Amino acid sequence: MTLKEYIEKVLKEYNLNHKVLDVERYINSKARDHAVGNVAVIDDETIKEWIINYDPKAIETEAKEKAQKQATEQMNVAIRNKEIKEKQEPKPEVKKDEQISLFDL
Repeated sequence: MTLKEYIEKVLKEYNLNHKVLDVERYINSKARDHAVGNVAVIDDETIKEWIINYDPKAIETEAKEKAQKQATEQMNVAIRNKEIKEKQEPKPEVKKDEQISLFDL
């Protein structure tokens, strides 16, 4: 039995009205969290629990929180990079008409 068939079977058994493709994506993402070396072996009961507990609204909320956290981290990195750049000593400016030596660099 394929994953798609199993999802359809469980959705029918529990009278759930979720899209099979959405549930399949959810299961694949959950399995990735449990993967070791890009290989995940998940038993049928666990997958059945994931199907039954699938909540699209919770997933959207999780995705928004994850995106917010990632944006905050990126902002913090940008601020730290800016602070580091400001602390670095500026290179001496060279006038166009003057000749420079290797020691000036």
